[in-house]
Amino acid sequence: MKQGKRLSVKTRDGGYADGEGGRVTDVDADGAPPLTTLRPPRSRAERPHRDIGTEIARSTGLPNRSDSATSTRAWKEPHVAELRDTSLSTVLLGRFNPLIFSPEWLEVNNIIGPEEAASARESGIEVMAPNVTSINLGSMKLVVEEERFVLIVGDEPLVRARDFPVTCFSLLRHTPVYAVGLNYNATLVATDPDKWDRFGDVLSPKEPWGNFLTGPEGARLGGLRTLVLEQRLGLDDRWTYTRLTVDAAENLPRMHAKVNINNHFDLGGADKPKSGAEAYQLIDELWNEAMERSRTLTEKVKAIADVA
Repeated sequence: MKQGKRLSVKTRDGGYADGEGGRVTDVDADGAPPLTTLRPPRSRAERPHRDIGTEIARSTGLPNRSDSATSTRAWKEPHVAELRDTSLSTVLLGRFNPLIFSPEWLEVNNIIGPEEAASARESGIEVMAPNVTSINLGSMKLVVEEERFVLIVGDEPLVRARDFPVTCFSLLRHTPVYAVGLNYNATLVATDPDKWDRFGDVLSPKEPWGNFLTGPEGARLGGLRTLVLEQRLGLDDRWTYTRLTVDAAENLPRMHAKVNINNHFDLGGADKPKSGAEAYQLIDELWNEAMERSRTLTEKVKAIADVA
């Protein structure tokens, strides 16, 4: 993603966070109330504890990095892979008016600050039309079509991928929304060609494919390009699926793969959509669990590459 000026975005306590995660300013008394006044959050006692790392470790057979004893043993292997370019994206499907999402509207509702709004007006707007709005907001990009809202956050603080849409749809409470996606993206980069090939073999064994992928004397004729795994059971009732994709696309350099975790939530379906209010509450309530699950799964992919 093209890097521009960092965005100051409204945070939960009514202030702004800059691109380094620092505090910038508080909202004036006449500004919009902080998110905590829009809907009181549930207390920790009301939220059942779920150790996502343990759940995923149990289901995959890989070490749980949150367990210190297991972590000490499992991570002594030299790391031959690293995760780079982490980004988050939030996607809503529904019925939207793209022209609403102008720099002026974002500024007056304290979603971005005056400096960011001025920068967006000067050089960030790619298109604003009845059917699509596309604006670069520093290290964020907002694209709103008539049936899709997409916010991509490519730099810290990544939590803006939650706070930005939560604030927008706490204001647009009656907007029809029928699906939400909370996505975690990273690039896996390895340094050892032999281990990279074995990593692909672990994810997709070659033996069942015979001479399609293996030539005389074991010569490699090809390998894995894309792996897609999906979990549909054992999740929150509102959680439709978590989908893991590992993609060593042809346009990537050797020993690079995109890792994407898509946490998908249906809200009534396109024929009977729910509201923006229900969408922002779902994002707010399930964000931490979705991101913890996504980080753990992404680290598991890296762990498999390290020990292959």
